[in-house]
Amino acid sequence: MNISQKNKNICSENPFECLIYEKGLRIIDTRIYSEQDRMIVVLNNGNTIEVKLSAYPALKNATKKAIHKWRVVFGGTGLEWVLLNYDISLKSLLEENATYSALQKLHNSYPMETA
Repeated sequence: MNISQKNKNICSENPFECLIYEKGLRIIDTRIYSEQDRMIVVLNNGNTIEVKLSAYPALKNATKKAIHKWRVVFGGTGLEWVLLNYDISLKSLLEENATYSALQKLHNSYPMETA
């Protein structure tokens, strides 16, 4: 199997892996807002993804010092929190963001019921 066939298989099986492994999507920076239960991840294509910290209990319950001691790892395809011995892949961040966004859109598409 040549590289282009392998990439086609990746893209057909998982669109997030396609973005990462074929298109070269990478993490370049991260901002954490503990009080707002948010983490914003800056990507090399100029976009950002936003996830809730509460989706990751190890981060939500971390001390301020520990949560801000992170680094980009695996060539930009992951984040590591050294003091927590915890890491998150770019793929899981993309999946969490997509799930949260889809649920928000669905929730907002239903009008509020009045009694």
